[in-house]
Amino acid sequence: MRYLKKRKAKGKKNILLILILLTLCISYFTNAIGDRTNNHSYYSVNMDAPLMKISPEFLHPTLIYLTSYLTQGYYAFSRIIELQWTPMFGIGNSMFLMSNFSDLFNNDMFQYTYQSKLALKGIDPMSAWHSFYTWIANDVHWIGVLIIMFLLGRFFAFVVKKCVVEKEIIAYPLLCLMFILIFYLPGNNQVFSQPVTFMAFWVLSLYWIMIKKRIVFTRSVWGMLINKNPG
Repeated sequence: MRYLKKRKAKGKKNILLILILLTLCISYFTNAIGDRTNNHSYYSVNMDAPLMKISPEFLHPTLIYLTSYLTQGYYAFSRIIELQWTPMFGIGNSMFLMSNFSDLFNNDMFQYTYQSKLALKGIDPMSAWHSFYTWIANDVHWIGVLIIMFLLGRFFAFVVKKCVVEKEIIAYPLLCLMFILIFYLPGNNQVFSQPVTFMAFWVLSLYWIMIKKRIVFTRSVWGMLINKNPG
């Protein structure tokens, strides 16, 4: 009986601790996002929405900032259907590439992106998040995003198989990069926009391909030699 009472008391303390931590996290999130956005959401707010009506007024800023934070990338992507596409031939998905090509050709490449054009719709490219889909759409149109996502999913499955089943060492850092890329899909093109992760991804991928081709070539030559000299 005493043991059950101790367990109940401990359980109540844990619940209280969780509620306190949750309250602190929500308060910090609301204040931090409010400061970054000057106490405004990136997009217009429907105060007549059911969630806003049933929630207490003091939670409205938190709900607005949380909703905006989680969905602004998808919202921006939904607006690019209204815009004209300017093909960027593989550099539009990466700020790293655009920066280098802008310096090389003395021309601002960012002006051709959906992100820049969305500024005319009131979506600040330097404040609002733009999803991975919008970055990729700069190169392949929003329709081409479907194909890229399919290929990306196939490549992710391939890397996972190489890690889990075949235990290939070079696949492990690629798996980490893929997890980062997928985790940030709603927010930005995290891997390809940063020079370190961009170089790591492509160098490892190309090196892996070269190793595979060399192994296949070596096995083919070795197989021919064995067949010619069965003794």
